[in-house]
Amino acid sequence: MRTFKINDRVQDKKLNCGTISEINPALKKSLANDLYYYKHDANYHPTAYINWDNGSSSTESVILLDREDNELEKEFRNAFAINTELINEKLKQASLLVDEAQKISDDSGIPFEASISPLSQNYVTDSFREKFSKIDKDFIDQFIFVDSYASSWEHSMVC
Repeated sequence: MRTFKINDRVQDKKLNCGTISEINPALKKSLANDLYYYKHDANYHPTAYINWDNGSSSTESVILLDREDNELEKEFRNAFAINTELINEKLKQASLLVDEAQKISDDSGIPFEASISPLSQNYVTDSFREKFSKIDKDFIDQFIFVDSYASSWEHSMVC
């Protein structure tokens, strides 16, 4: 459980910041069989009276408060909010392109290296084994490393 004291700087989920001026005990006592309610019901937790930086004040359950972000945390939170959607969109586009590459590999039997990650995983389609299993591995290794035990992305923890 979050513990705060008077004069602690806090923020709510909307990132409004303020200072605690009073702490009040919980309205309900938790019983052993009330664990679900204890985790989800604000009445089982102390409340804090907050003087918000915008001049307003309110009483909030401490489970709805966090300590105020430091400057680096604020910078990260802002960068995360700005960039996460863009990153996810690019990953979605990349995933579609990797799916296309897999289909080409499956259809042709030609494996490929996925140099899109630091691990540079290779994709080895089952059709590679069907079409080219009789070719000497040393010959294939001149073009691409093919793990003789792995199929598709199974040797990769990433893909």
